[in-house]
Amino acid sequence: MLPTVNRARLGWISLGALLGFLLTIFMPAQPLHAVATSGQDGFQLATGLLDNTVEGVYFLDTLTGILKGAAMNVNNYQFTTVFETNVMTDLKLDPSKSPKFLMVTGLAELRRGPSQFQPGLALIYVLELNTGTLAAYGVQWNIGRTTQANPMLSATRFVLLQTMQMRTVAVRPP
Repeated sequence: MLPTVNRARLGWISLGALLGFLLTIFMPAQPLHAVATSGQDGFQLATGLLDNTVEGVYFLDTLTGILKGAAMNVNNYQFTTVFETNVMTDLKLDPSKSPKFLMVTGLAELRRGPSQFQPGLALIYVLELNTGTLAAYGVQWNIGRTTQANPMLSATRFVLLQTMQMRTVAVRPP
């Protein structure tokens, strides 16, 4: 009886290995896209895809409200594309009220038009905690920038897509 049990186990193991092998052939691996977000001492840093081959890095200085982004050139390993906006201006915030921010990135394939500048895949979400206002930013991305060796002469602005009130109850009086 013992040899029969061992043959059955060997048969099931072989069948499982064969099924696993066939699944890897007919179901190819999907690329994994991960982002990172971190914040400390008045700074927020996050990453997000611009297209399927290039990732951008986004930096928010919570003291000044300046949101900057940069993309690495795939040929010369330099930051040749820069994006910038002022979150405090976009959200009409008073700097004297000490705004506090959170920032994360998301992924969206926004509709594309005929222009050479297309929406990047990453959305940058910035939340101001005192007012509860959320801002969604996009990037007008030119895929040709990934191979152009010369840096941009000036920063391209982030595109403010929409703002939304996430908190409807006042935390402190105005």
